[in-house]
Amino acid sequence: MSIPAIILVFGFVLYRQFQGAEHFRMEVERSHQRSAQIQSLLSALKDLETGQRGYLITGQERFLEPYRDGDRQIDRTLAKLDSMMSNDEDAMRDLAMLKRLSADKQAFADRAVELQQSGDRSSAMQAIASGEGKRSMDAIRALAGHMLDQEAVMLKVASRELETASRQMQIVAYSLLSALLLLLIASSAYIFRAMEARRIALAKWHDASRRREAILNSAMDAILTLNPSGTIESVNSAALDMFGYPQEDLVRRDVGRLFDPPAQIGVIAQALKDLNIEPGRPGEMRELRLRRQDGSRFPSDVAISAMQLESGISYVAVVRDITERKRVEQLKSEFVSTVSHELRTPLTSISGALGLLAGGAAGEIGAKPLHLIEIARKNCDRLVRLINDILDIEKIASGRMRFENRDVGLHEIVAEAMAANQGFADGFGVHLSLTGGAGLMVHADPDRLNQVVTNLVSNAVKFSPPDGTVEVVIEPGPVMHRISVRDHGDGIPEAFRSRIFDKFAQADASDSKAKGGTGLGLSIVREIVTRMSGRVSFESEEGSGTIFHVDLPNAALELAPIAHSRRSILLVGGHGSLFDGLGSELSGKGIAISNASDPRNALEILAKRSFTAVLLLLDDPSDAESGEHAHFRARLAEQQIPVISIHDAQDMADAQSNSIVVLDLKQRPPSVDALIGAVNEMARSGEHRPRVLHVDDDPDILNLVATALADHALVLSTRSIAAARAVLRTSPVDLAILDLALEDGCGAELIPDLERREGGAVQTIIFSAQDCDDQTARAVSAHFVKASTPLSRLVEAVEHLAERRRSEASEASEAA
Repeated sequence: MSIPAIILVFGFVLYRQFQGAEHFRMEVERSHQRSAQIQSLLSALKDLETGQRGYLITGQERFLEPYRDGDRQIDRTLAKLDSMMSNDEDAMRDLAMLKRLSADKQAFADRAVELQQSGDRSSAMQAIASGEGKRSMDAIRALAGHMLDQEAVMLKVASRELETASRQMQIVAYSLLSALLLLLIASSAYIFRAMEARRIALAKWHDASRRREAILNSAMDAILTLNPSGTIESVNSAALDMFGYPQEDLVRRDVGRLFDPPAQIGVIAQALKDLNIEPGRPGEMRELRLRRQDGSRFPSDVAISAMQLESGISYVAVVRDITERKRVEQLKSEFVSTVSHELRTPLTSISGALGLLAGGAAGEIGAKPLHLIEIARKNCDRLVRLINDILDIEKIASGRMRFENRDVGLHEIVAEAMAANQGFADGFGVHLSLTGGAGLMVHADPDRLNQVVTNLVSNAVKFSPPDGTVEVVIEPGPVMHRISVRDHGDGIPEAFRSRIFDKFAQADASDSKAKGGTGLGLSIVREIVTRMSGRVSFESEEGSGTIFHVDLPNAALELAPIAHSRRSILLVGGHGSLFDGLGSELSGKGIAISNASDPRNALEILAKRSFTAVLLLLDDPSDAESGEHAHFRARLAEQQIPVISIHDAQDMADAQSNSIVVLDLKQRPPSVDALIGAVNEMARSGEHRPRVLHVDDDPDILNLVATALADHALVLSTRSIAAARAVLRTSPVDLAILDLALEDGCGAELIPDLERREGGAVQTIIFSAQDCDDQTARAVSAHFVKASTPLSRLVEAVEHLAERRRSEASEASEAA
């Protein structure tokens, strides 16, 4: 029970005791008043009687004055006694008798006075002598005495009760005071302990704060806290040293000033919002170029995470200067390149010398020395291949490998590579077989394509059984031609398939010893093929062998600029079984396919060519949370490039926030047929369904409308006026749904752009929480208020306007 409640109970008990004592005190007071009034009545009667006798004896009128005062006093006193005794029946009976006796006495006195006044003094004296007045007065005295005795008894009882109540009240008061004192002592002890606990907690908090401050200030990385508007809230010592600013020039300033080039105020706030980082979850890692106070620039890794505070969400940015790491990476790359090049020369000499010895250039050599020379020669060749692979993988990683893609004969390149590998195959007792491909042309770098086929064929040879056959089949396709390399070995273990294209990946450590592999061949194959806009996939069954597929662009289709194709798709990522054969399936449906190995490679391709859409394939759902993929989706959103993002757990809301067109593929993972249908539907650009441009800065509204119109229209969702204008520049639009209140202006600003569209004005619907003015209302086809309009009405309006547009187009066509 709380202290106020206890005090309230104590107060209530004490109040009741005071009430009881007050009641008895009032009883004593009333008893005294009644006794006083009875005495006053007797006194008034005596005055009445004295005035009467004086008047009768002397006949003087001045004796009537006390007579009259006594008469009036009797009436007033009886009235007071009547009000005082109203609650006591016995007292009221005595009072009634007293009233009657007093009335008789007054009547007798009045009669005597009247006789005197009329001159009949003898009769008046005779009445007095009769003793009637005396008898009345005696009766009144006797009754008044009785009543006073009763009042005395009542007064004694009330006094005794009052005394008892007073003692009880004292006891209760002392008890309550004692209890309150004990409560005060207990509360003081509790408060003391609480204060002590608070002091200890504050001391611990200060210690923890000092530890955190020490950790932050001793950290080698710069640590900045930001509010949602992008303003710096605090920095550590490393940040001051890294950027060269004094603390007062950083705190409460926009963090955009640290970027190279400096970002405008508000840009970082929008970027933080677009990251959609949730507190408690891993943040985003970005590589950014930053700027110091002196103007010098440096590369950095910036990790951004969110934290929930009482005031709302804030962000923590950890900045690491990677200048030294970049320098070391450059040195490593140069070292590997230099060492590899320097090793090539002596190894070439050694290999050549061993070859000459084996060929008899130094004379005939015995069988045993010749066997040793062959062993040395094979291992020398193996070392040369390892060095070449290391050089190639370093060139690819650093972007220094040059590709000279041109139209080449596919059959000729494959046949040349197989001929070069014939001797290698003979050493394993394996046959090589080539089928198809005559006259087929692909757009590729011939040397790199030869390297791809060589790696795949040599890999198949190593894992084929003796006297087995490596089958190479070339299949034509409308968009992509396919090279398939099949062996009949043991197949790829299930556990190894997810990392088969990783660097130095091998199914078993014994493979490198038994087969002589480096684990770099397939990684090089994938990187080279993706940089030729191709795709690598495989099929494998343990115990039955493996087939590797390489899909390369059909040169005939490359002659038609794919940038203008209505069915050109860039496939990014995806190497697992889920996506095997996806490129060829799409190609078979007439969709031009290009491939990118990762988001960085995709951005390089997109800088040179445009596509209908980007199909983002993720082997692992956790990849979607990586900084690289988040940055990639943000770049696609900035360039207004439609995206289909597919993996087992991708949230459609995330796709919506980073894409212009979102297709909700219900199956997880999607079937190839469902995906082809979705891509074809996008590629048709609204031939059967109207293309609706929806502009709203609320992603939830965009999702709701897109879902509601999914069966009726192809929705192009944008969140700003600038994004909408970018869509209008590149895509046909049949209808538009506009919100008036957007972050970069009023949605009505787009109406002139929609009215000037080639092929006629675009019919427009205002769907906003705001009312539009008369001018805007006259310029649009319909206006709906969000809060009061069900989505079904919006869908009906879209269907109606789409049907009217189709009818107008049909009538125009018939008139033409």
